[in-house]
Amino acid sequence: MPSELSNLLRLSALDTTLSKLAREVVATERSVVNQASHLEELERNIAAANKKQKLLLEAEQSCNRKMRRYQSMIETGNTALERGLGDAASALKQVRQCTSILDELENQTLDLIEQQEHLAASRVTTIQASEQARQELQTLRDSVETSLTELAGQQQQRAAERKQLRSTMDVELLDRYDLMQSRKGSAVARIHNNACQSCNQTVARHQIQELRQERLEVCRGCSRWLAPALG
Repeated sequence: MPSELSNLLRLSALDTTLSKLAREVVATERSVVNQASHLEELERNIAAANKKQKLLLEAEQSCNRKMRRYQSMIETGNTALERGLGDAASALKQVRQCTSILDELENQTLDLIEQQEHLAASRVTTIQASEQARQELQTLRDSVETSLTELAGQQQQRAAERKQLRSTMDVELLDRYDLMQSRKGSAVARIHNNACQSCNQTVARHQIQELRQERLEVCRGCSRWLAPALG
């Protein structure tokens, strides 16, 4: 029949394993959330690029309309000068002013076209990254589903072992164990180099001897049950 110490160590090991499995479940689920967030960010970038591209195109079209209007005004002024119609000085001034404005509009249009080209290239790269992220997310979801199923099976098995083990243990011992677990995170501490690994309190020789006889001993520093050194 297993000693109280053996049962206590086994229970502590099962609780440690269950805690580790729970952390793995959280980390596995978080990986999907993180990848989904990355994909959402890429899709937002694509939407923003589409909106900016539309605004740039509208600005280019506006510049083209203005250019046509000023080109028409230049042609009208040149025609007046050629035919000697109206005030020549005013017509010449109009031609010069419109030519200056037209040059500026042409520069603006070229700049807008260049911005659209850069934006289009960036948008293509973002779309490619989005498609890759979408494929990776689907692959990750498939993998995570398998992993979560395996982890759930391990959790169920360990939980059943834990329940069966606790049913064989002393109630008062379990109450103290549960209290220690809730307060300190662990109820058992290993001995390493003749000291408690949790608080570094030196363990007396007679306590080590008692542990070799499968008897329970408590650390004088942190009040955890002591477990023999490994190896």
